[in-house]
Amino acid sequence: MIITEVIAESFRKYQRLHLKDLPHLGLILVTGGNESGKSSIGEALSFGLFGRTDNLSSDRTNKLIHWGAEQAHVEISFAHAGKTYQLKRSVNKTGKQQATLLDEQQQMLAETTTAVDQYLARLVGFNYSTFSRTFYWSQQLSTEREPDISNLHKMAGIKAYAQLDDELQQELQTAQESLAKLEADYKATQAAQAAISVDTQRLPDLLEIRETLEDRQKQSQALVSAIPTGSEQYLEAHTAYQRYRRKSRWLGRWSVLGIISLLLVLAGWAILTLVPQWLDGINRPDLIQEPFFARLLLWIGVGIAIITSLVLFRGWYVERYRLHPLRQQAMDFSHSLQTGWEQANTSIDTMLGNKTTDYLQERHLFSQAPEVGKLANDLSLSADLPKQVGEYAVLPDQVRYTGHAISEDLKQRGRFFGQCMTQLDEDVSKERSLVDQMMSLNREAAEQTAQMTAYQQEIKVKDKASELLRQSSQFSIARFNQIVQQRCQGLLADFTHSHYNSLEINNDFALRVLSDEKGDYLDFDEISSGTQRQISLAMRMALGNSLIESNDTESQFIFLDEPFAFFDAERTSAALQSLQEATLGHLKQAWVTMQELPEDIQVAKTIYCLQNQAVLEA
Repeated sequence: MIITEVIAESFRKYQRLHLKDLPHLGLILVTGGNESGKSSIGEALSFGLFGRTDNLSSDRTNKLIHWGAEQAHVEISFAHAGKTYQLKRSVNKTGKQQATLLDEQQQMLAETTTAVDQYLARLVGFNYSTFSRTFYWSQQLSTEREPDISNLHKMAGIKAYAQLDDELQQELQTAQESLAKLEADYKATQAAQAAISVDTQRLPDLLEIRETLEDRQKQSQALVSAIPTGSEQYLEAHTAYQRYRRKSRWLGRWSVLGIISLLLVLAGWAILTLVPQWLDGINRPDLIQEPFFARLLLWIGVGIAIITSLVLFRGWYVERYRLHPLRQQAMDFSHSLQTGWEQANTSIDTMLGNKTTDYLQERHLFSQAPEVGKLANDLSLSADLPKQVGEYAVLPDQVRYTGHAISEDLKQRGRFFGQCMTQLDEDVSKERSLVDQMMSLNREAAEQTAQMTAYQQEIKVKDKASELLRQSSQFSIARFNQIVQQRCQGLLADFTHSHYNSLEINNDFALRVLSDEKGDYLDFDEISSGTQRQISLAMRMALGNSLIESNDTESQFIFLDEPFAFFDAERTSAALQSLQEATLGHLKQAWVTMQELPEDIQVAKTIYCLQNQAVLEA
């Protein structure tokens, strides 16, 4: 690609810029003082071709618009592979770009920014990234934004490798430091675990013992609540039960009498009606022989049946709704008395079981237990009393006294169980605290183990990644060193007055320069910044020629913005002479911006830029 004409309107400091009749071969020198617009020409080329510059990304190109204008417009004509093309690109204040690409017959090849960028990349074989890395040099950006060693890494195609390797090494160091700290913390956790003695079965046993004590206490409390209430109900129901019992018996007797009477009446009626011949030969009043008497007996039977039915119903009602509820109430109370009697006369160890008994003995709590069997001795009562209560066969006063005595005994047991649980809760709390500490330490140890495993895996992966990264970079390093040997030696010697003749990158991404004076390779950081820039410029020229060859392109332009700012006059002259000779190769058109025009240098075209000059035509 060779630039043949440049037209820019309202771009940067220029209201209008028109560069025409640009030579296809040789040096195009752009001269002028500071702030005269030299760099703006390079930015016009960069924006016109690719829609961005090194200073501004594609979404900030509205900053290129000349002050007071609505949009900036750049039109570039270039020759490539024997054909000419015209590329037009503009940007408005909102940052929206428009672009078109025309051929030499003014036929539209692409008419959107995306289409133009894609077509141009296919046409010339590179995009903006390659252009800015190989064919465009800004001394200001090079000195202010990144060191030249980074530029050389970038040109060699190993900048990403070197940056990634640095990041991997930093991450490896961080992971190793974190792993060492974790290992120390893990040892401290293990020491803390060893200092805590925990019986894993102790807490479950204590909780089981507490559940047993709590269950027994609840039973005692339930009985303490139920027995007094049952005693009072028994007192109230005893009289009623006896009354209803007598009534039920009286109704039962009358029911039997009614049934017998009914049967006799029905028998008499049946004889008179069904087998009157049985009465033949028996002297009887005339009235008996009348059918009326038979009917009378039938009605008397009906009356007796009705009365007997009412008596039976009344008896059933008394039994079902009076006596049955009272018996059920007495049976419930009898059950409570029976349970309370059994508990009061059952030993504590039998009631609680071996595990709980062993704990109470261990804690010396049996001394506070109530006396067993004292209730039976004091009352001189048999175990049949609860059964007699269920039949209302015990006097109310005796029931009241017995219920009160059993309740008091159960209260004592309940208080004893409560005292045991208070002591037990303290032991449970202590044991739970130890278990919680141990569980916390176990979780912490597990987390530390998992983190250590993760860090070990991370270190292993990053070591492998670093190894693979270095292996994959060998091709780029070898190719770079080959290009250096083939193309860069002459330029390097010319640009550095033959102080340095060779450059290479080793497997650790370090740049080394061969010094004839010292007879050995020097690290790139050991040489002066001016020499670094001379070497960097020589590398750019060599890599540019290599790229052009790989794209099967015969010619290409290069734009160098203040490349010799740190060169002395002698080195500047030598470098320009070498650059002019280099244009005989693939880099045929070389744009160079300088503040002063050097002497004794053959220049194909010179463009003079003046300060405060908004219109430039050359």
